[in-house]
Amino acid sequence: MTACHTDSGADAAGSARYWVVEWSGGGGFGHYAWLLSDALTDCYPDVLLATRRTHELASMTHRHGLAPLWPAAPSTRSRVLRKPIVSAARVVGWVRLLWLLFRRRGRGDIIHLQGADRLAELPFLLALRATGATIVATAHNALRHDSGRLSRAAARMLYRIPHCIVTHTDAAADVIRHTTRGRRPVLVAPHPSYLPMVDHFVHARHPSAGPPLTVAHLGQIRPYKGLGRVIAAVATAVEHHPDLRFTIAGRAQDLDGLAEMLMGVPSANVARDLGFLPIGQLIEHACAADVVVLGHRSTSESGVAHLALAAGAVVVGPRVPAIERLLTSEPGWLYEPDDPIDAGRVLLAVLERVASDRTGMRSRARAVAEAVPSWASLACVTRDFVEAHRVTR
Repeated sequence: MTACHTDSGADAAGSARYWVVEWSGGGGFGHYAWLLSDALTDCYPDVLLATRRTHELASMTHRHGLAPLWPAAPSTRSRVLRKPIVSAARVVGWVRLLWLLFRRRGRGDIIHLQGADRLAELPFLLALRATGATIVATAHNALRHDSGRLSRAAARMLYRIPHCIVTHTDAAADVIRHTTRGRRPVLVAPHPSYLPMVDHFVHARHPSAGPPLTVAHLGQIRPYKGLGRVIAAVATAVEHHPDLRFTIAGRAQDLDGLAEMLMGVPSANVARDLGFLPIGQLIEHACAADVVVLGHRSTSESGVAHLALAAGAVVVGPRVPAIERLLTSEPGWLYEPDDPIDAGRVLLAVLERVASDRTGMRSRARAVAEAVPSWASLACVTRDFVEAHRVTR
């Protein structure tokens, strides 16, 4: 797609700045923010990513500027100490950001928030409105996963702060419109591929020429990701492929609960890489997998799915909006939600195809990744949407 360029006189003069704000510096939100920031440099002359001091993608070449306002993650492993340190660091970063924005008040800046969905951030988000900037938010999740009444009430308040909202699916947009009672413009912009990120970290792929077949569950283990469903499907697959390798890679909070869930799979078939994984290491696991199985029971999008497909791993997932749209060209990789028998059936069928044509299946996975909209196209539609709702100076 042809690069888009703003025709705003203030932007051309370099007075206005497009801020992309994402404080974690990693994970799905961090990766999305980095790649979006770089693409937006084709639309705005001054794009600055406000993020954590140590960003996971810092080794990638980039055209956008960096404002490392949030301190690096603490090195301590103590859960007692880590939480208050992280909370304090979050406050420090927001204060720094607000200081810079108030100094630039009146310059027509745009502030693009990524996943600002925590009630604790409400005071800082309200302060953003006082800067006079245009505020846009990407709602990666229409509601926080496993949200209760308090989270839904918080969403109603938080969604009132941005002038406009971007999300990834029609289903998520419907939730946002219902939550805001239609008072905020919503843009549906599908999530682009993580091909640029994967190709940066992996320059050559050497898939194994034969067995064992490898199935993986990647990323932080959280309830909404439905690891129990994944394990049930893998247990079925092991009955037909006794040498199958099942890799679990990602941070786990409840090790005892994980061990209990894995009782249905022989320990000889299971490989664990638990704890925080740098993005390069997570991509290595994705490249080594033949199939990545998703067990999500609620999702607006799955960064792991995009990562796996870009790495050449087949994705087997539930027929929920974002995943179904992503795999629309490969309906045979989808199973019915809440149906572990169907999940096992689909996984077995996919593994049979991998066993007979591993290279071909990897190519099909990459083809799915290549078919999604590009970061350049996302930047263009975002620019048009934001400009249509920009605050008058």
